Amino acid sequence: MSFFFQFSIVFLVFSGVFAQPTHEECREELKRAVDCAKIVSPSIYEFTDEKTFQENKKTVEQSRKCTGELQCDVTKSIVKMDSAKLEFVEKLSKINWCTGNNVYSKVKQQCAKSTKAAKQSCSSYSEFVTCIEENLAKQPSCTQEDVEKFKTFSNLIIEICNLKMDHIKAFSDFKKADFIQ
Repeated sequence: MSFFFQFSIVFLVFSGVFAQPTHEECREELKRAVDCAKIVSPSIYEFTDEKTFQENKKTVEQSRKCTGELQCDVTKSIVKMDSAKLEFVEKLSKINWCTGNNVYSKVKQQCAKSTKAAKQSCSSYSEFVTCIEENLAKQPSCTQEDVEKFKTFSNLIIEICNLKMDHIKAFSDFKKADFIQ
């Protein structure tokens, strides 16, 4: 067998494996992901205790299994963002006695207002995160150990923001391609 023929076969095999999905395939994948997401417990993002979170997390695993392997940037961006959110909520559930009963939600809201986090880029979220950490330390339900534990994963707030921006861009690109077709 000639080198050219062998190279051609290898090229054809790998080009099929690494080929980008079509826009129609991505549209179908996105629809499948949305349909599979209906399995997920609506309370998965609520700040609950660890036991409740773990029970709800099972529905996420079922949804991901239903969706299957993802090929498209738009759906991958949703899953990445969702995974970071779930990791954050799961870790928050482990200090629920500190952050539960709307404590975290209220502190987050106060800090968003005082730092104007919603109007800023993710790169300036460190002030927002610091504000949350400092205000959690002032809560009677939180110990210093709880606050230190929160600090070990508070970086996820910035990561979620960045992933949200990535998803907005991926979705915008997807919609542009939708418009072009």
